[in-house]
Amino acid sequence: MKSIEFIDDKTIEYELVEMSDEHSKFYESVKNGVKEEVDKAKIPEKGKKGSGGVGGSVGDGDVDELFYEALQIAIDVKQISASFLQRKLGLGYSRASRIIDQLEEKGYISARDGNNPRHVLIDEMPEDA
Repeated sequence: MKSIEFIDDKTIEYELVEMSDEHSKFYESVKNGVKEEVDKAKIPEKGKKGSGGVGGSVGDGDVDELFYEALQIAIDVKQISASFLQRKLGLGYSRASRIIDQLEEKGYISARDGNNPRHVLIDEMPEDA
């Protein structure tokens, strides 16, 4: 039969304090490491063009890398909407809407008209594409 070893309360308390201290030190080192990584990371400011964040905007802030593909789709079907771009290019709503805004800024599509799709104002791809 195995013997059961008795551990007094002081020993248990000491071990718990030691484990707690080790846990606290580990937690602090992880927290500080994460904070340093976040501080080092270049986090784009919300709403800035050309931030290069998730979504694939090009670095120069001019147009999205899928801009000309979206323009070709718009020319082919003679109208365009954010939801149509979402389906055709597999984009999220924010990126599709940003491309729609860029197309309007360049004068390739009409301004917003309620919930209707926007009309394409050109018949072929521009020469600078």
